[in-house]
Amino acid sequence: MKTNTKHYHLVLFGILLMVGIILERYFSDNQYKIAFGYYIIVGLSNIIAICISFLKQRCNIFTILCGVLFLYLGFIASHLESRQFQESNSILKNNHTVSGKIYLLRDYGDFKQLLIKSTLPKNIHPTVLVNVFNGNTDFYEGQFVTIFQPPATIPSPKNPFEFNAKSYWRRYKVSYQVDVNNSSSIEISPRPKVNLLQKSNAWIADYLDFQYHETSKAGLLKALILGDKTDVSERDKNNFKTIGALHILAVSGLHVGIISYLFYILCAPIYLIFKNKKIIFLLTGLAIWFYAFLTGMKIPIVRASIVVTLFLVSKILERKTSSWILLSWAAITVLLWQPKDLFTVSFQLSFAAVASIITFQKPISKSISKFTGKNKLTNLIAVSMAAQIGTWPILLWHFHQFSYLSLLSSLVIIPLLFPLLMTTLLGLFFSQIAISFGAPFVTGSSAIIDIIQFLSSQLAPFGNPNHYIVFRPEMIALISGIIIISGISLNFRFSIYRFVPILLSLGILLEIINTYTKRNQTVVNVYHGTNPVVDIYKNGICFTNQIEISEPYLGKNRSKFKISKTKSLPMKKQDSTLVKGASQFYKYSHKNFSVFILDIQKELKPIRVNNDKNSKFILTGKTYLLKDRNKFSGDSTIIWNTFTKGFYRKKIQ
Repeated sequence: MKTNTKHYHLVLFGILLMVGIILERYFSDNQYKIAFGYYIIVGLSNIIAICISFLKQRCNIFTILCGVLFLYLGFIASHLESRQFQESNSILKNNHTVSGKIYLLRDYGDFKQLLIKSTLPKNIHPTVLVNVFNGNTDFYEGQFVTIFQPPATIPSPKNPFEFNAKSYWRRYKVSYQVDVNNSSSIEISPRPKVNLLQKSNAWIADYLDFQYHETSKAGLLKALILGDKTDVSERDKNNFKTIGALHILAVSGLHVGIISYLFYILCAPIYLIFKNKKIIFLLTGLAIWFYAFLTGMKIPIVRASIVVTLFLVSKILERKTSSWILLSWAAITVLLWQPKDLFTVSFQLSFAAVASIITFQKPISKSISKFTGKNKLTNLIAVSMAAQIGTWPILLWHFHQFSYLSLLSSLVIIPLLFPLLMTTLLGLFFSQIAISFGAPFVTGSSAIIDIIQFLSSQLAPFGNPNHYIVFRPEMIALISGIIIISGISLNFRFSIYRFVPILLSLGILLEIINTYTKRNQTVVNVYHGTNPVVDIYKNGICFTNQIEISEPYLGKNRSKFKISKTKSLPMKKQDSTLVKGASQFYKYSHKNFSVFILDIQKELKPIRVNNDKNSKFILTGKTYLLKDRNKFSGDSTIIWNTFTKGFYRKKIQ
């Protein structure tokens, strides 16, 4: 399939917009870097203009100027957002109390998370994350809250590959949090008036709880329709995660596509009255945005709603447009509105999946149809495979995981979502006339949920949730390059597919070298925590005091060093009186060296451990300097304070 390149100017503009945002992030540390960034932008603009002029003669001066403009727009829009974010944080930093309205509420049972839009002077409204560990207080969205505690910055992760809460909340423009353990620290206003959207949301949730007596079924439907995963059972969460289908439980573009098609079908009878499909398109668009507001205007929903709206507008205006144009307009609209969304996982996965489907779906379908014939199943397999291709490098980069069952789970579960949502919405509609009218639809949707739960439970034992794949950035870049080159070869008149085997060979060679290098190192990792985990990596074997992977970061770090086997590391409790001020003292023994763990926070004078004359430790509060006469040539010792310092890594050889 070859595609005319004249329709892809907007795609180029979208890419240049992203380049501008990326450059701003790189140069946003200080004013000098920002100034230097502007010079880089000017230089890149000239290079881009020259390249476009030489590579495409049809490209006029207007196209070149538009490309340069989008590059500047990305840089400036991102810079303005960063400056506003820094300004609001600088004001919030000096506050001793937090007051404002709750605009997002999450209930996790043992604690609640509130996002509060703080009220500050100068019309600045920074957002603060509040973790409330007192479960007796009821909160409502829109409620005014005052917290008599100073906010603190969200901490960075203590261990490599640990969940980065600071980065996660940054996409919500949040960098400060407050942990509340005492109800006396909170003052709340009376419950605010409930608006139409909140009433609709609560009404649907109550209906699902009433009609579906099993909590797990109601929880799944609330996750699929409202995006509320609070009542999803742990069994279902674990099963969906293991088979690579957890994204199904998060309201996203997939759900918007299904819901929009359902609305279109439900509005179809109107055509019999007005004989005009434009009215159906208009009503479908309004229904989609009502659904977006109903689910809390979540970023993936907004992105998908923009794409659907642009498609419906093109139908109303009777304009032919390509999928690339719609996708590009959606990306440009979202990034001009929220430039930093470019760095979020949801943005990257959403647009990569759609772009990959547009690029690879037809070639894959053509290849598969030789064996399966042309039918809906063939198209479904092609769409699933195409989406997997585009999202694979992103999943490896962010999560270091790729479920081999995800393709199979998508083929068996996603086709069931359409009839499930259809029967659920029809049951919701007809139950308002009479409960008996909606009963058949409730029975049908309940049966479909049983099938989904059965399939996920049967597939889950074949998955491994603790299997991680940690590639070097160069390897991820090569994988992405291979995908991009393949897509260009399939859609444009460029025969560059011959570079794919070269890149594949290079990637395999790099991975062999990396594996050999990692396995020939002796590395000690001491992880931060109340009960510290000690890992010693040598020759592909992990000697550890915790063989079970209790936290994902343990598995990811072990995968990084190409560990193929784990063995128990002997631990012996030491006499804590040997070190003044130590509450606990442990020794983990290996063949060539030992690791000592102390629980101590005071600054101490130079001490010796176990009266070892060859090893002397100088404790300076935050830093521990090891003076070893043998320099690890013989018995060596490492000491670490898990409270004063966080993660520790030492290469022995």
